Amino acid sequence: MELLSIAIPTYNNSKFLDYLLEFQLPILEKYKIKIYISDNNSTDDTSEVINKWRKQYPLIMYRTNAIHLNSAQNCELAINLPASKYVWLLGDRYFIPEKTIKYVLDSLNTDPSIDLLLVNLEGLINDVPSHNYNNSEVLLSDLGHLMTCLSVKVINNTVINGLKFKNFFDSDFAHFCALFEYLNSNNFNALWSSEFSIKALSHPNLKRINWSHDERALSVGAKNWVTSVFSLSSDYSYDSKIKCIKKFGVLSKLFTFRGIVLMRMRGNLTYSTYKKYSREIRLIINYSEVIVVLMSVFPRSILKFLYALLSIIPKKITQKIGFVNGNE
Repeated sequence: MELLSIAIPTYNNSKFLDYLLEFQLPILEKYKIKIYISDNNSTDDTSEVINKWRKQYPLIMYRTNAIHLNSAQNCELAINLPASKYVWLLGDRYFIPEKTIKYVLDSLNTDPSIDLLLVNLEGLINDVPSHNYNNSEVLLSDLGHLMTCLSVKVINNTVINGLKFKNFFDSDFAHFCALFEYLNSNNFNALWSSEFSIKALSHPNLKRINWSHDERALSVGAKNWVTSVFSLSSDYSYDSKIKCIKKFGVLSKLFTFRGIVLMRMRGNLTYSTYKKYSREIRLIINYSEVIVVLMSVFPRSILKFLYALLSIIPKKITQKIGFVNGNE
């Protein structure tokens, strides 16, 4: 049995996928790692892009769905395609550096008892030291927010066979929920590394836009996220669930001060959307809810001017008020 494969669920993202394969395939070829792509019935030129790369890299395995499914179903199909001992789920807008691949391969070869291996996301988690986990509640509290990212997880096929995605098809975080439900009911050995990371792709000619930039910032990032966490087993304490919920608000940058400023500037935060999602917002934020209320009615034209001004102020000053420079 092969040790490790990469599984990529994709849909209508051919340009980023093309860019990913251009940089990722030479590294995977060096280590003879197969890559499996599950195409959710894309209507763009995804198939042409993949066929182009398959001519150069025969270890690409490709399937396309006859009809478009929801993202959770396509994720489930993707992770079940490989027959290797471990599968690395990879979003089509993320890249695995060679040093991270080498670390993962070395770790899996050294310790065959690993059920789950977690790597960092661009080094963003710097307050949780590398170590092994065998308690799912502690893992939820410490790293649950990170594990919403598809690409940080390398999963043993025994675990994959026990994941019940179908119980969470209504969730935008089905991979997260299915995994924590499995971990709650089974003994496991999870290895976490804070030192090694995956990285988000930065395309020179394409803007990285996802659900956090449109009206789904609240429907998914607040409502669906909170509902998903609270749908986990009652064996998980309220405290660990709340910690996970709040940490996601910071890691995703959606509910930092800068995050709600951007949400208001984009027109996704209004007083009516605040009222609609006030319960979830209240659970996610780490500051006074009054700030969100005021931001929801703040004139967007003035806000854009102030935002431009804050963006040129030195970082050490803006950090003190919770506004961090950088692109989102």
